[in-house]
Amino acid sequence: MADYNDFSEFYEITKTLEIVAKTDFDGGGGPSTLRLEIIQCLHTGNYSVRWSQHTNFHLQPSYPVTHGEFATAAGDFSVWVPFEDMPYVHEKTEKQAVQRALGWLKDRGG
Repeated sequence: MADYNDFSEFYEITKTLEIVAKTDFDGGGGPSTLRLEIIQCLHTGNYSVRWSQHTNFHLQPSYPVTHGEFATAAGDFSVWVPFEDMPYVHEKTEKQAVQRALGWLKDRGG
């Protein structure tokens, strides 16, 4: 393994899962699309999960205004937003990290 001691943290994304959960995590009334990134800490070798939720929103610009008109039109956007309310997953193997994360989603009705 390479020497990563010059960095305080160093991770490799080893697997990415996208899941459409039945559970309405954002209060929007429908299913939630989640992205789970299984990441390995290259200092310790342990695995954790970084959670994101797919979110759509409408953006109305407020600046800049030229001749009384917005310089940019309003528009719809779709982004992956870090989902911090999810439980911390810390496991010794990638498989265990995936199982723990999916188990938690299943328990929540996902």
